[in-house]
Amino acid sequence: MYMKKVILLIAAMQIISGFSLYAQKKEKINDSNSPLHLLQPAYKVPYGELSTGAIKKDLSRILTYLETETPARVIDKNTQKTITDYSKIDENAQLDKGAFRLASYEWGVTYAAMLDAGLATCDSRFSDYVYNRFRFLSEVAPSFKKVLENTGSTDPQMRQILAPHALDDAGAMCAAMIKASRLNASLQLNPLINNYMNYIMYHEYRLSDGTFARNRPLKNTLWLDDMFMSVPAIAQMGKLTGEEKYYNEAVKQILQFSSRMFVKEKGLYRHGWVEGMKQHPSFHWARANGWALLTLVETLDVLPQSHPQYDAIMEQLQAHIAGLAACQSGEGFWHQLLDRNDSYLETSATAIYVYCIAHAINKGWVDAAAYGPVVQLGWHAISTKINAQGEVEGTCVGTGMGFDPAYYCYRPVNTFAAHGYGPVIWAGAEMIKLLNSQYPRVNDSAVQYYSTPQNTASPIFSADANVGRPETIVAGSSRKNEIAPVVFVIGDSTAKNGQGKGDGDMWGWAAFFDNFFDTNKITVENHALGGMSSRTFLTAGLWEKVLSGIKKGDYLIIQFGHNDGGPLNTGRARASLKGTGEESETVIMERTGGPEDVFSFGHYIRLYIRQAKAHGAIPIVLSHTPGNKWTGEKMDRCDETYGKWSKEVAEQEGAYYIDVNDRSARKFESLGIEKTKAYYKDNVHTTFDGAILNAKSVVEGLLDLPNCPLNQYINKSALSKDYKAADKPLFRDPIFDGAADPIVVWNKQEQKWFMFYTNRRANMTNSKGVDWVHGTPIGIAESTDGSSWKYRGTANINYGSKDATYWAPDIVENNGIYHMFLTVVPGIFTDWSHPREIVHLTSSNLIDWKFVSKLSLASDKVIDACIVKAPDGMWRMYYNNEKDHKSIYYAQSKDLNTWEDKGKVIGDRAGEGPKVFAWKGKYFMIVDNWNGQAVYSSNDMDNWRRQEHNILKEPGKGIDDGTNGLHADVVVNNGNAYIFYFTHPGRVATPSGKLDNYETRRSSVQVGKLEYENGEIKCDRDKPVYINLR
Repeated sequence: MYMKKVILLIAAMQIISGFSLYAQKKEKINDSNSPLHLLQPAYKVPYGELSTGAIKKDLSRILTYLETETPARVIDKNTQKTITDYSKIDENAQLDKGAFRLASYEWGVTYAAMLDAGLATCDSRFSDYVYNRFRFLSEVAPSFKKVLENTGSTDPQMRQILAPHALDDAGAMCAAMIKASRLNASLQLNPLINNYMNYIMYHEYRLSDGTFARNRPLKNTLWLDDMFMSVPAIAQMGKLTGEEKYYNEAVKQILQFSSRMFVKEKGLYRHGWVEGMKQHPSFHWARANGWALLTLVETLDVLPQSHPQYDAIMEQLQAHIAGLAACQSGEGFWHQLLDRNDSYLETSATAIYVYCIAHAINKGWVDAAAYGPVVQLGWHAISTKINAQGEVEGTCVGTGMGFDPAYYCYRPVNTFAAHGYGPVIWAGAEMIKLLNSQYPRVNDSAVQYYSTPQNTASPIFSADANVGRPETIVAGSSRKNEIAPVVFVIGDSTAKNGQGKGDGDMWGWAAFFDNFFDTNKITVENHALGGMSSRTFLTAGLWEKVLSGIKKGDYLIIQFGHNDGGPLNTGRARASLKGTGEESETVIMERTGGPEDVFSFGHYIRLYIRQAKAHGAIPIVLSHTPGNKWTGEKMDRCDETYGKWSKEVAEQEGAYYIDVNDRSARKFESLGIEKTKAYYKDNVHTTFDGAILNAKSVVEGLLDLPNCPLNQYINKSALSKDYKAADKPLFRDPIFDGAADPIVVWNKQEQKWFMFYTNRRANMTNSKGVDWVHGTPIGIAESTDGSSWKYRGTANINYGSKDATYWAPDIVENNGIYHMFLTVVPGIFTDWSHPREIVHLTSSNLIDWKFVSKLSLASDKVIDACIVKAPDGMWRMYYNNEKDHKSIYYAQSKDLNTWEDKGKVIGDRAGEGPKVFAWKGKYFMIVDNWNGQAVYSSNDMDNWRRQEHNILKEPGKGIDDGTNGLHADVVVNNGNAYIFYFTHPGRVATPSGKLDNYETRRSSVQVGKLEYENGEIKCDRDKPVYINLR
């Protein structure tokens, strides 16, 4: 034992000695050895990037808390028993008391916020909270009114609704009820709305000029609070009724309050103004400024832009936001007295500001870059005040009016101050919308807001200034693994035109270059940019970005020349000197007035070759593509200019060279001048077919290069492929002519694409009701590329009776086994009222299917499964619960066999056929609303935002494409997203009552290509789709 202790002691001494040596060797941090600007600051609140998922969790916690603390029921005050028969309400009846009142101005704010949260999160629990309580209040109000009329008294909350005596009683509740009634027509709120509005318009005290006023604490006192307690309801009434008088009254109140109470020098409102005072003290109470700001936002939301005072209200909003932003504290909150840092930091005002400023950004009223960081910091601060129970902390209690600072500075704070809950929910909802439309990033340690994604992991980066140019590709980001090679392409618009998406049917050849490679082993990055020359690709900084991603074993393809002529220093100033020498010329640039040394074309090509080699890459130089210019029967070449110089430099530097100019020119000459015209959009830029021809010339040239290691990755069979636009329609079923609900799956065994579809019996004779939609098998079509399809047969499904109905399968492959989730209706029926279930089947070949289980989901009428893997590795099934207004639900599974239903995820509108897919760094869900496809986006698959416009709503002009696009699938392949949908071509302008015939039943499958622009998915269904799934 003694020896063991000695050994341990020696070991401990050695460890201590080691730490001492380490401390001696550790270098002291200083300016020379460390980037001090990247040291982590000691923030008092969270700082930096923010997720919508975190916000939704905060909001959900608040909602759960408030659900329990705001019961909607009537009780007998003596027995405490619940009264469910409202006709028995008497003088002993009262609303059950929770922690918060159901009919206060604070709760009017909360109701409005809950409605917005329901839309922002696509979680109907928020909107249901409002609808359930408003429905309850409207149902009990008549009985309580009778009690009040008969006895002169009743429950205080109901009295406030039935006989308001102050703007606080009426305005916020009225505004929220109008909003709710506009969203949900089933609510019977008009009697309550009209009662509130009658008081606001005709019974509230006013100054002689009509401005709302009070006689406390002094005669003819304006309270800033009263802007919000009146104006939003009046403006909403204008929206509800369309009557101009309400808009005029709302605007008048804002301008008259502002003329007395807005302090322009500070951009802030004073809390009170007394008509009889000669001097008007300014106490800039935070929450009152919040009420004023909220009034401006709420009014602008509904005030017609044609109103003569619209611009004046907008200017007032912008001035107020500027003043408030300047007062934000370093901790993200605003002070109780905005301009007094010795007053405490207050939550409810901070939340109102975050909501209003974020809303102004989302509406385009103020600049996201200027104010996005303000609201993001503000939300981070707010989130620290939402405790584990869902209570909101740090909220000032109800406050009257004072004319000294101590009154405001020592107002108590309390978690039961109802003023905080609505603003916090509203702020969170608006931040979710903001994060779904903007792209905030931390850049040089500071939060910045960008309108487009910034595709870089660097802690300090420059924003992409090429607005309208192709999305930035981070060089090397496509690399499959650490040792996998990448082909980098640099050049001009003949390699990549515009966005690289075929705008105006102009394509660059490198847009299709990856079609000719085994992309499981190598990737292609097209860094070419329209308008660039060999000189400007370098001087614009583009080459530096490409070079940063090049590694040993990569390949660099260089093609310039089209833009290397012209002036050296005027206009676009992109010319290089002719030839391959090292001479240079110093010119004074017209654009900047400064000097630039311009070198030869060969010098720039030589620089790219040498620097690529220095990084271990293999350079391949191309002559530029031929222009559509002819001399006689011969296409003009560049063999005496840029082609010649490209070849000379390649040979001098030991680089590979391909004469693409000559190779493509010979092909065009074999076609002749007239046929060649179809390959060009102008004298330089090619159509799809022209780009494919040039791409094949490059690949053929590579194959002719002796011992070029890039050739090992070429897919030679792709050269013989006939590239063309997808068929229109893409597919019609030859058996029943009723192909619907398509999904596309890769068959690994057969190396083909399979399309599964519901095969409705459109050509059925003597049908009754909708029996032609029942008894349907699952059809299969096949394709090698996705552009042309042929009928294969039907899936062999081992489930149900012989007359079972099969609808809308979805299929995923996992560990070599295919899993189908299929909607089954147990028979053939003439109506839609019968049960439907989702079953799980498996297959090893996509033809023969074995039943596994029937899923237990939210109801006995569930359809349209969509299976996708979530970020946490769990499988998710999205489906339509027809018993809940056709809302979208989801279930979750670890293994595709055992599922746990998680409830509703999308409930803002009815729909079916959900499809979730990952693309552009986000998750998207499309849902068939029968009025085109609704599109939702999410960063985490938990919080979904619906974009404003449906896709496939507007009819197309192609064959069989003149109606809404229905129940769709999306395939993301090689960075492109293709949507497969079906149409009922015969339902164009079909007279009512004549829908049931073969022409209106038959259906066609179509395909479109999705585009992602300004944060929204779009689909031009008339644009030819050049699809090559692989």
